[in-house]
Amino acid sequence: MFHKDLLIFTTYKTLTALNVHTGELIYNKEHKGHGRQVYENGIIYSHVEVGAVDIFSRFNADTGNQITSKTIERSMFSSGNESLAYTEINLTDKHVIFTYRAGIHIIFLNKETLEIEHVFNIKQTAKERKASIPIRESKPVLQDGKLYQLLGNGELMVFDMEGLL
Repeated sequence: MFHKDLLIFTTYKTLTALNVHTGELIYNKEHKGHGRQVYENGIIYSHVEVGAVDIFSRFNADTGNQITSKTIERSMFSSGNESLAYTEINLTDKHVIFTYRAGIHIIFLNKETLEIEHVFNIKQTAKERKASIPIRESKPVLQDGKLYQLLGNGELMVFDMEGLL
């Protein structure tokens, strides 16, 4: 991702920024696990998997310093050994949104505090769940009061969210 004159990237252990003109190392901060990041207005939102938990963090893109971090126990959304792979992260004015693919839980985190504000659990049978897991490269989209999530079988789920958020 790019921010001002910085190329910012993660490895399994670091959050690194290089000056795009000189190649100078600007920062190289410890960053646990490997996951997904999204950038908006000078803030890096990060989601990494570490063991049985997911860690959501906000970082200042200028310095690489962590602003906020929250840990979510995956057992909150699983009744056993289900894999809780997740979709891409999406940002709205107020929320960080992603979908745990197993059981289809659409999670809304407060954008500033990263606290869970809403969880939408899509009730499905095991057969339906296996056939319709959201693809990892998709992301939940909230637009004009509707929530959209593309499933792996090509089905598009649409939910009317008017008045719920």
